Formats: sequence, C-alpha cells, structure tokens
Amino acid sequence: MPQGDFTQSTFILLDRPPDLDEVAAVLASFEILKKVEDPGTPWYFGGPSLVIPYRSEQNGFVYVDIVGHPWPDSMGHPTHDSDLFGAWASGQFGPHVVPGALVRASRMSLIWRPEADLLDDHTAFVRVRTSYVFGQEEGADPIPADHDPVHELEFVMSITKKLMDLPGSICYFNPNGELLRDAEALNAQLGWCAANKVPSMPAWTSARLFEARVDRPDSTQAEDRSEEALEPDATDNWWLLDTVGLPQVDLPDLEAFFPAGVVDPGPLHDFLWDVAFHLIGEGHGFEDGDTLPGPADRRWRVRVMENSWFPPLRRILRWFPVDELVPEDFEKDLAPDHRFHPQPS
Repeated sequence: MPQGDFTQSTFILLDRPPDLDEVAAVLASFEILKKVEDPGTPWYFGGPSLVIPYRSEQNGFVYVDIVGHPWPDSMGHPTHDSDLFGAWASGQFGPHVVPGALVRASRMSLIWRPEADLLDDHTAFVRVRTSYVFGQEEGADPIPADHDPVHELEFVMSITKKLMDLPGSICYFNPNGELLRDAEALNAQLGWCAANKVPSMPAWTSARLFEARVDRPDSTQAEDRSEEALEPDATDNWWLLDTVGLPQVDLPDLEAFFPAGVVDPGPLHDFLWDVAFHLIGEGHGFEDGDTLPGPADRRWRVRVMENSWFPPLRRILRWFPVDELVPEDFEKDLAPDHRFHPQPS
C-alpha cells in the first residue's frame, strides 16, 4: 500500500531520544536549511526536525526528525488504531514498509542479528526521509523525471552513517529492505562497497534463507534458518534464498529456489548479489525463461512473478537451477493467501 510523498527512508533505533542540537552536531558536515523544534503534528507524521537540501533545484529535500516512541511494527489497524494505520498507509514510514518489518529483520538476518533484548531497549528513533513534493505547485510531478534512486539512496546512507554516532544509538534499521546493522557491520559493508566502487546495495538490501514449503506460517512465526550459517540440512527438500530491498531503486527483488545438498547457498548468495548489481548498473531486467550461468556449474532459469513466496509481498525474479525437476507450486505465481496463514488482528 505505501508509497506516499517520501521516496526513501532509513532509521536509527536509540535507547533515548536525542535533542535536536545533538542531531545537528553529528550532521555538521551537511548544509542544514531549516530547524523545526516543534512541528505541531502527531509523532508518526514528524517530530523535531532538520531539513537538508538534496537536488533543491527539483524541490528535493531530506527530512531528519526525532521520534520519542518505539518503532510501531504493527503499523496500526484500520478500526482500532486508525491514526497510526493512516500514517503508515500514506507512506510516513517509507515507500515500501510493510507491517512486521522489524520482527522479520531481527529474525532473518544473514549479516547481523541483534540480541533479543537489544531491540526491546529502544525507546526512540531518528527518521531520514526524502521527498520532492513539499512546497511544490499543485499538479507538479511528485518525482522528477530524471529521478535517480541509487544516487538518492547513497546520499541518504551518508546521512544515516553519521547518525550512528548519536548518543544512545543501538542500530541502523531499514524497513524498506528489512535489515538491521550495528555500526561495525554497517561501516564494513559501506567500506567494502566504496573499495569496490559499487553502489552500497548490501547496506540497504537484505538476504534471507529458509525452507520452501507451500504452507508457510505467518511472518511473525516463520521458522527461518538464517542462523545455520548457510548450511541447509541435506535431509530437507527445497530451500529459498531471497532479497528484500531492490524496490527502493525501482527493481524487482530476487528469489532462488534450490534442492538441499545440490547447491551451496554461499555461492548462490553471491550470484543473487551479482544479478542485483547487474540490474542496478544496466537498468534492464530479464524475461521469462532467460538463463544465466551460476553456482553448482549450472545455468539458472528465471521466472518473472508478481507475487513473492514470502512476505513482504512484492514483484520478484524467481530463479531455478536448470535441469532440476522443480515442484509445481514453486513455478506458480500464487496469491499470498495460498501460502500464508493470516496474521491475527
């Protein structure tokens, strides 16, 4: 549902809300156009904030605000928490945010997984959002024709990295890519990307590993296997490795289904990253049935799908090893209620 007025969003989870001067201090290397001490709006729309120019000739700005409230992972309800639900539905938390993002990010990370009580300690967050609509004339395009989401995200990440230096910072959270990173993990990924002269995609796109079954539990109770160090049990049948986050740059996410004991998930993870970098760099995708050389000395065949196998629901390029007999359901573009038990309301 969300897209709304904001084109990107990232968050820093904190154990206390900072004051606006502390935020301004860690962002001293950026031009600050405006400081708003009291926005006069409910917390979910915006707190005390700074405005930083980004392509200001196109009315582009970055809004950095302080929210003295824990992350609202449920995102409200249309009847009994309608104000929060309305804020989420209008994109106030980001263009690709889905309820349950923090739960999934904390349970399914292959890179950094927080201790259970660490996230419970957070009481506030700082939000970074980009937009081109505020102050625009009526009828103006909400996104510039030459919008470059990769460049935009690189600028957002440069701000986000600085915000990790705030007192009380626990971790970086990107709900659009459903990933969490502490400062060490984030800096390592950003450093690797800079050294290899590639976009910082691994810092805003997550990878997840779990068993592939037709009857999936809901997103808060799924038995993921990420912490098994990419070593699926050879007695299991089929497994799924996927990405979350490429829609942030207007691309479909990726899924790879593979039989246990035949394909090593480590090289398969690298294959998906290579495909993602190709999509970002070349700006064009694949058609149903296209193949690429990949891990296990196999060619991999792609299906273009409108429905992902696991939440969040999104467009997908689904990959299979050629010459494997694939279970029929994995080839289908199934609606989500064929696979997920509904979450309790």
